[in-house]
Amino acid sequence: MVAGKAKIAMKTMIVLGLSLIAISCSADSGKRENGVNSVSSGNVAGSPATFEPEQIPQASEEEQQLLGSISGEDITLYGRSSGGVLLQANGKEHVFEDWLYMTPRGISPSMQFNDYDGDGRKEIALSLNVGSGTGLAIDELRVVNPDTFEDDFFAPDDYLAQLSQAIGFQVVKEDDRLTGLLSIEGNVQKVDLQQYDSQDYGPILDGLIFSSIVYFNLENDRMEAQFGAGMNVEAFVSPEYIGNLFADVKYASGKFTLHNFRFEKNA
Repeated sequence: MVAGKAKIAMKTMIVLGLSLIAISCSADSGKRENGVNSVSSGNVAGSPATFEPEQIPQASEEEQQLLGSISGEDITLYGRSSGGVLLQANGKEHVFEDWLYMTPRGISPSMQFNDYDGDGRKEIALSLNVGSGTGLAIDELRVVNPDTFEDDFFAPDDYLAQLSQAIGFQVVKEDDRLTGLLSIEGNVQKVDLQQYDSQDYGPILDGLIFSSIVYFNLENDRMEAQFGAGMNVEAFVSPEYIGNLFADVKYASGKFTLHNFRFEKNA
């Protein structure tokens, strides 16, 4: 059992490492590098350097790319050529310099305006695709106060800890068939795994991996999380996905929580 948990931890670290690499690559692709040419002068020490007009570095204007807006509201999001985003809301604007907003897959951010915490004032919810690659698709969820531009972020460590508490997975043999016992907040449902019962796959460890496919869907004034449910197969580095786990996302007092879990097995 201890060895199994160690293997799960090791594989989760590998997947998280790949996720961070994909996110880092996405950050690099979203920024324009500004080269600065060094000028060498033949003057003796202490003499002022002279520059030809074409050698003088010119300040470039910040370029902005329209990423999206909310219909019927004065809320617009722009990507900045130097990195980060510009959010305009109700005649005011704010720059979030460290936000990622685009990956090589070109998935635009989605936004929604609703009173998520029930305080009588609406907040801006944003889902931004920040990681993509082979076996990776990662969204970030943020909620912004349109008056103060205070930003709350649903951190991966947070939602993964909540999933670890709510979800369990164990592989057993029932009636000579390989079966997964998926526990969701204590309620168990069976998943047929017979197709994985071969030497090509080898042992399947208990527990599921949720860190490499993460979507946040904003529809009908709701926030929904969708996680790819990957089995930890000893013979492979990447998870073997058996379905998707969905959950409602609640927001209150700057915190995010997952509720109403449901699992959909792959066809």
